[in-house]
Amino acid sequence: MPYRHAVAALIGFLGVGLATAAWAAADTVFGVPRHSWDLALKLINFSILAFVIVKYGKAPLMGFLRGQREAVAGQFEELKSEAQQIEDLQAEQDRLIAGLDAKIAEIVKYYQEIGAEEKRMILERAEATRDFMLKDADASIAREFEESRKIFRAEVVDIAVSLAGTRIEKNLNASDQGKLLNDYMTKLSAIEVAAE
Repeated sequence: MPYRHAVAALIGFLGVGLATAAWAAADTVFGVPRHSWDLALKLINFSILAFVIVKYGKAPLMGFLRGQREAVAGQFEELKSEAQQIEDLQAEQDRLIAGLDAKIAEIVKYYQEIGAEEKRMILERAEATRDFMLKDADASIAREFEESRKIFRAEVVDIAVSLAGTRIEKNLNASDQGKLLNDYMTKLSAIEVAAE
């Protein structure tokens, strides 16, 4: 059936073409100028061509356009799906980054706590060392003070003995020396008697 329509259209085209060729030779056809006939035949040819395209080309053309529309719609859906996947990936990355920020804050807090504990321990050791050093310094100062005092006493005694000796030499005469010697001998004799 579609072939009958195609054959009829072909015969129509040939007929119009032959009629146009015969009329083209004359200046007027049936008393109408040739350019009017040309315009009329062009309109008829256009109408026939439009009819044939609509009749036989509509379905393939519509199928092609539908296919293009579906292809574009499919590409649009793919792009929409890819955009959704990208948004999902972006959301996942944002979540991971937020998680990383929290993890970093947790790590910083952990090391701050360790640092604070280490600082406390160092301060305790420093205080203990300071106390030990202060006690050791106090003991060392006390020993040095006692030694200095002993040395000072010995020097004072030596100076006093030396001064006493020089005074005695100046103030002691021969009679005083004899008296002292007699007193010493008397005390020594008393000690010997007591010892016996």
